[in-house]
Amino acid sequence: MINRESFDPSPLLEVSLLCTAEERSAPHALMLEGPEASTEAVLRFLEPCFREPVMWKRRGAPLEVPAGEIGVLILQDVDGLTAEEQSNLVRWIDANPHTKIVSTTAHRLFPLVTRGHFDITLYYRMNVVLLHLV
Repeated sequence: MINRESFDPSPLLEVSLLCTAEERSAPHALMLEGPEASTEAVLRFLEPCFREPVMWKRRGAPLEVPAGEIGVLILQDVDGLTAEEQSNLVRWIDANPHTKIVSTTAHRLFPLVTRGHFDITLYYRMNVVLLHLV
């Protein structure tokens, strides 16, 4: 758990958010779990470092799966994705393995996985680096 007052997010830059597709051998994903204010602060810090193009799935908006590979896909409130959106996202990730994914959630996702409300494949694809913010 990370306290937002004492959190230094600079090590997150080592998650290789800027490297090119040729430099990456596997997808990297960062999941930010915690209150909205905390996740927003980390996103604001990281956004200038994201490899272009960046696409946002804003809080409360329906998911529009990109037409092709992008640099970074940011998913706010990933726990709110419908089953269809989750399925579409898994297929898109499989077809675009070099895209970075940064997702935020105010709720822990694993209990949703165990109850069958969140796709387990998607959970493990997005939960490569998990930061629980308090």
